[in-house]
Amino acid sequence: MVKATSPPTLYQQDLVAWCDDTVAKLKAGDFAALDINAPPSLRQHWPNTFPELWENALSDAREDHPQTVFPDRWPGSTDLDALLSEKVW
Repeated sequence: MVKATSPPTLYQQDLVAWCDDTVAKLKAGDFAALDINAPPSLRQHWPNTFPELWENALSDAREDHPQTVFPDRWPGSTDLDALLSEKVW
C-alpha cells in the first residue's frame, strides 16, 4: 500500500538540508564547523521532529550496517539540551 504524503514544507526542507550538512561535518570530523544553533526555530519543532529523524537515521544505519543490531527506540533522552551535551555511546 502506498502512503500519500504532502510535499515537505520550506521549514522541513531547510531542516533536512541543515541535518545533511551537520552529518557531513560530523562524518568528516569537522566539529569546529558545526552550527548547532543554525535553525533558531529548531527548539520549538524538536519534540515533533525527533521521532521522524530517528526513524530515518535508524533506517539508514540498518541499511548501511545490516549485521549490527540497533534499538528500535532512541535509548536516551530526547530533550534537546541533553542530546547536545550528554555522551550517548
